[in-house]
Amino acid sequence: MNSAKKKMKVEDRIEALEKFRDKTLPIIEAVQKFLDLSKERFNPASLCKDEIDKRIIDYLIEHKAGATSDIAQALGLENPKNVGRHIIGKRIQRLKEVFERNNWNVLEFHPENKDGKFRAWWLSIDEIDVEGFRKSIKGEMGGSEQSA
Repeated sequence: MNSAKKKMKVEDRIEALEKFRDKTLPIIEAVQKFLDLSKERFNPASLCKDEIDKRIIDYLIEHKAGATSDIAQALGLENPKNVGRHIIGKRIQRLKEVFERNNWNVLEFHPENKDGKFRAWWLSIDEIDVEGFRKSIKGEMGGSEQSA
């Protein structure tokens, strides 16, 4: 009989813990979401050299990743399969170095096939202030259009 009472106590404790978990889980998830949203993000526009750099980053934000020839073609560079991809490759490599010097490791090259993209550059959007980047690009484009 004594073991039956112990078993009952253990079951009651387990039930109480499960209820506690069920009550606290939504709170924990809300805190986790808040912490993720409050995580510092960076605006790559501040480290871009010119309009081409910004267009490269904009392409990567939009597509998450891209091969250099695809980016060159999207940007309208001449001969994207040869010359254009080399220009983009050098630009992205320079951007990667500049970002890393500023402690932002957000650009990564994957030579293997990853998510259907082969030999592509990937941008870690989690650390990017996408809204801030888009606003800064709009502001610059709007400002240059007005002065032209």
